[in-house]
Amino acid sequence: MLERFREIVLSDTLLNHPEILLDLFGRHLVAVLLRIVDSPKSLSTDPNRQIVFPCVLLCVQDKFFLLTAGHVIQQIELALTSALFQVKSALLVDVFGMDKVTDYPIPFEFLRAVRHNVVDDVRGLDIGLIELDDYYVRLLKANRILPVAEVNWAHQHNIEFEQYFVLGFPLELNAGTIPIPGQAALSPVLVPVQHIDQVPDDVCRADNERFCGKLPDDMPLNFEGMSGGPIFGIRTVPRVEYWIVAIQSAWYSQRKLIVGNRVPTIGWLVSWVMDQMSKDQKAQS
Repeated sequence: MLERFREIVLSDTLLNHPEILLDLFGRHLVAVLLRIVDSPKSLSTDPNRQIVFPCVLLCVQDKFFLLTAGHVIQQIELALTSALFQVKSALLVDVFGMDKVTDYPIPFEFLRAVRHNVVDDVRGLDIGLIELDDYYVRLLKANRILPVAEVNWAHQHNIEFEQYFVLGFPLELNAGTIPIPGQAALSPVLVPVQHIDQVPDDVCRADNERFCGKLPDDMPLNFEGMSGGPIFGIRTVPRVEYWIVAIQSAWYSQRKLIVGNRVPTIGWLVSWVMDQMSKDQKAQS
């Protein structure tokens, strides 16, 4: 499959082979699916529904997280605190890659998981993290999920990419009936993105450099629900390869623009925070 990917990149347009890209990029995609029951004070008219958001598996200093957009976690936390809904059950859906071993998702104790979010428009940060213990990491790896490790993000600033794609779960395709227990009927969508070198000031002013890209003008989908989805960059020189370059966090429908935090920014920030926490623990002991 990897060799076929290289052949297509060098000889044809990737847009003609979306199945190849989905098989490859799906090895990095993990969906968190929450089955929820809305409270009477919720504005929802459906008492039983699902929330789905995309993540990637991030490894920093040998610790694993599910990485998504911070505002996604923030909105869920606010809804739980305000008792707008209850989480009945949760799944980790890791069935989108070409090397998967099973089509069955992983039951996930979402409410017990340690969750973090940083949403800061001034600094340009929109980062959500869910800590994973070894049990879930082993299961995800057993189904061939590939983590984003330091080797993948530490040197990205030296790489020039030629094509970009964003992967996620648009709400209009993934907010239907709740799947039967033990299964998860989700529809990931892969969309080409044209990279914009300079983020327009009227779109985003922030201290940290962010990824900005333009979606196709004829794209029919509403992009709601794609937040947290990985943005992939592909290059052919000096060799054919792809990297996860950013995590999508915002979109501007009329201008067909998306914005996201770059993975190197996220990786260095998480590593720095972990170093500070380690220093604090040593100082207290």
